[in-house]
Amino acid sequence: MKVSYRGWLAIAAAAAGLSAVPAGAQDGEWQYAQSAESCRAYRTVEGADGASTVQLRTFGPGSAVEITVAGSEIAREPNAVRSVELGWDGEGYDRHQAGVLGTLGGVPSVSLLAAHRPAAAFGFFYEEMARHVSRLDPTAETMQLRVVGYAPKDLAVGPLVEPLRHLEECEAALMDSWGWGRDYAEHVVTPPVMRDPQRWFRKAIIYPAVPNLKRISSLLQLRLKVDARGRVAECVVQSSPGSSQFGSRNCTGLRREARFDPALDAQGQPVDSYFQISVTFARYD
Repeated sequence: MKVSYRGWLAIAAAAAGLSAVPAGAQDGEWQYAQSAESCRAYRTVEGADGASTVQLRTFGPGSAVEITVAGSEIAREPNAVRSVELGWDGEGYDRHQAGVLGTLGGVPSVSLLAAHRPAAAFGFFYEEMARHVSRLDPTAETMQLRVVGYAPKDLAVGPLVEPLRHLEECEAALMDSWGWGRDYAEHVVTPPVMRDPQRWFRKAIIYPAVPNLKRISSLLQLRLKVDARGRVAECVVQSSPGSSQFGSRNCTGLRREARFDPALDAQGQPVDSYFQISVTFARYD
């Protein structure tokens, strides 16, 4: 088993059991939606093998972008994992990563993780060569997706600059609703930093026994409040597909074990802060 951790790039996000895509996605234009814990942009894209729905989902500032592609040709095996590869404008694929199968609006889907900004993430992989997250190119016109066992998909998504801008505006609204305010960055000048995660990761984060035995994969999203001492004061499960145990067990572990260098305000004083974290649980065996 591979247990890995990176402090600034490598992201995971939720995949299976996503809410239905509204009918507006069918017109081919980007549509937008906000829930209590996430922001979504989605549209329908025509391809050689028919129409596919493409969804981008984020979980607050500093989170990954979860890319979900739904189409009738994808296997209906919720919470199973497949090796996937992502590319942009026909320039080749990144090294493979974990893609979690699920449904989107009742249609079989695969979700993978991409990044155009720094983020914090961990991964439990039963596959040594898989990476955590692929590169997201906001300016690319086309996206190539290859799922092991299926024909590659070439999707004309158009530049993602505008939908990503909308998602960032939505994230600011989320911060306001969570009590941090839209001006959070003005008050928290230096963000919190994980303190030696290799020392506490395997104590704080576990693969719950029942999902592990059943080979259930998940892309877990958690929102933390880190206090001025560098401890996790609050942990909110934003998404825990496959089993609620992924969220509940690991929030408990993070509150007990995780340590941070606390955030600082403009005067250099420790303050409470927001931190978003992702964990990929993937069973390839």
